[in-house]
Amino acid sequence: TGAANDFDLYRKRYAAYQKLADGARTVLSCFKEHPEKRLQVKIRVIRTMPNLPAQVGSGMTAIARGKYATQRDRDVAHQIFQCIGVAVNVKEDKLDAITAISGSGPAYVFHFAEAFISAARKVGLSKSQAELLVFQTLYGSFDLLAQSLDDAATLRKKVTSKGGTTEAALKIFKKNKFEQVFGQAVKAAQRRAKELSKYRRSLSPYMGKEQGTWPRLVSSVVAGYIRLMV
Repeated sequence: TGAANDFDLYRKRYAAYQKLADGARTVLSCFKEHPEKRLQVKIRVIRTMPNLPAQVGSGMTAIARGKYATQRDRDVAHQIFQCIGVAVNVKEDKLDAITAISGSGPAYVFHFAEAFISAARKVGLSKSQAELLVFQTLYGSFDLLAQSLDDAATLRKKVTSKGGTTEAALKIFKKNKFEQVFGQAVKAAQRRAKELSKYRRSLSPYMGKEQGTWPRLVSSVVAGYIRLMV
């Protein structure tokens, strides 16, 4: 079952995390939890939320230091993640919201690209034409937005001529409450992030009993990867 598989996976990760907790190093975690809170040792934890574009050096990573982590720990983590994109320092209580924005955000963009390509195909363009036009339009628009002194709303207005084709399209977005739907989607992602944190915490006591070393175990596991800083 899914629950049994989760339990087995978490049990293995707990064992790995315990070894880290027994040392004097800093844990750089990509998991949205507070592993140091249930330890009898003062483990230094830096929590991070990177995203998929890090694979091509264009990632967005939020970095928060745990209760026992030092400023130097956070500075080193910042340097590491700047090697794969942009890094920003935040407070831990912002990570659920950030998960819903930059963590899940690439999927929103990919989903929009899918819909954009599909729409292009429906107006008579070939697959290769649709992909080229959509990809370059997205890339160019994001590049302009990043470099321009104008905000997104101002740039949108510059493209939108009164009574023109862009205005006709934007009226459909407005009629179907695009902005409202997008906001609801982000809030749903944030709620799910909080739910998953609670779910993983609920597994913690069972992990401790099975291992027989609950006092030395953290209350969560690392999802993704762990790196150590001396």
